[in-house]
Amino acid sequence: MIHNYHENFIDALPEPLRVKEEKKKLEAAGVKYILSCWIDLLGVPKTKPVPISDFELLCLGKGPQFAVHSISFVPELGPADSSDSSS
Repeated sequence: MIHNYHENFIDALPEPLRVKEEKKKLEAAGVKYILSCWIDLLGVPKTKPVPISDFELLCLGKGPQFAVHSISFVPELGPADSSDSSS
């Protein structure tokens, strides 16, 4: 078995033509949503449904934005956090 280890993110992306072909197949099959996946800080897999219209973006590594507080054990930012510009 040959293992392909990519040196950078761009090289790991699928061919654009293949992405378009796969999207067409999914739409033809009636798929309306796909699941975008990530791993939380404890190694637990999480998913978020995303409209099929975002499929090509997902394949480019440009998935949906996740709110920090939606990730397990990460608290919401409050006024005392460094991101608060009023202090």
